[in-house]
Amino acid sequence: MVQKDQVVKVYPLSPMQSGMLFHSMLENQPEAYFVQTNMSLLGRIDLSILEKSLKVLTERHEVFRTFFSHKKLSQPLQAVLKERAPILIYEDITEMQETKKCDYVEAFKKADRKKGFDLTKDVLFRIAVLKTGEEQYEMIWSMHHIVLDGWSSGILRAEFFKIYEEMRNDRPLQLPPAYPYSDYINWLEKQDKEEALEYWSQYLEDYSDRSEIPNGNRIQGEKAYELNEITHFFEEAHTEQLNMLCRRHNLTLNSLMQTVWGVLLQQYNDNDDVVYGMVVSGRQSEVLGIERMVGLFVNTIPVRIRRAGHDTFLALMKQVQADLLKSERYDYVSLADIQARSALKSNLFDHICVFQNYPMDAPPVYDKHSVVQDFVVTALTGIEQTSFGLNVIMGLSGNRLFVKLSYNVEAYQEESMKQLIRHLAAMVEQVAARPEMRLDEIELAGEEEKRQLLTMFNDTKADYPKDQTI
Repeated sequence: MVQKDQVVKVYPLSPMQSGMLFHSMLENQPEAYFVQTNMSLLGRIDLSILEKSLKVLTERHEVFRTFFSHKKLSQPLQAVLKERAPILIYEDITEMQETKKCDYVEAFKKADRKKGFDLTKDVLFRIAVLKTGEEQYEMIWSMHHIVLDGWSSGILRAEFFKIYEEMRNDRPLQLPPAYPYSDYINWLEKQDKEEALEYWSQYLEDYSDRSEIPNGNRIQGEKAYELNEITHFFEEAHTEQLNMLCRRHNLTLNSLMQTVWGVLLQQYNDNDDVVYGMVVSGRQSEVLGIERMVGLFVNTIPVRIRRAGHDTFLALMKQVQADLLKSERYDYVSLADIQARSALKSNLFDHICVFQNYPMDAPPVYDKHSVVQDFVVTALTGIEQTSFGLNVIMGLSGNRLFVKLSYNVEAYQEESMKQLIRHLAAMVEQVAARPEMRLDEIELAGEEEKRQLLTMFNDTKADYPKDQTI
């Protein structure tokens, strides 16, 4: 039971936090909005310094001392405690057979995800260190998405390693100011919600046919979620071709990829007017220190792409970017409120797209092969599950554009997802080569898929027996 004198701050939730809390209460899925990052380390770890570093991080950022309350309240609230003990788990499995270590680590991570978090009482961030060899470790960061986003994760990793290094060398900590997440909530509370909702009402006016991805398995009865991922990396040459195209026309790679996705949906649904969900960063420049703030700022908004009046891909892409810039001013309101103003209500869309504009492969200060006094981070992987059956994640990894489909295997077939990736890749390559091509000239099948289909067709051809009748 939390005592009142332990609470230093109470404030409302952001729209995205409210949505996550709602889904957590509604669905018994501990893995929903669970974020897990796995770092492989080579070297030696001083556990006492690691624990002290985690404590500094917890004291520095109020989101790690936050819990959520909703019972007997007119609206849910989040409260920040004066102190909260961080959770650090350590296991030494060096004596285990080498062939079993990898399976053990994977089983540990899976069990950790299944455990989930109780948003009303748990510390929503924990670190586990598994020692797998004399100088080998797996460091697993587990947290709930309700307290931070991907951008924040990069900030935290950079600060964590910097704190560790300074403490290891007995140097005074020199970190930039930590701006509280509550500053963002205060800004949010001052915005004109009705003006924003009126914009979205007009934006979605007359839209009544939901756009869907074909070949999905519709779940019957109790909901189930088993996560799988498929990733496609474009060649550096193709990526540079796209970057040059964007620079030449003063467009962003995000606008280009959102347009490609919209055109793909149009072809799948045989409809020139489509809507899907897009995740935005939500980091408004008006908020002091927003670039270094740790918390959940992202929000999901609808993106509507209409072909009307646009004959070429380039013309449509310019319109999409203009629409995205206009929507930016109103992207802070709750998706639930936006849906309530639409004809389709909660059926407005069934999947989301996100273009990652923050470094995912590594923290902004330390790359994945950098040395932190005692150890080097040799690999970094992550997993995150949302309430949507399909998440289309796009961005840059080094000099290569990638598209990752993170999907529920209970809702979508693997072959359908592989085909979707092929179609998307084919369209990207076509518009990269000919951005001014007509929209009705864009084809789903790439050259390789066409050759495969032609081969399959030719293999099935046979001379019909002349003595047989039809």
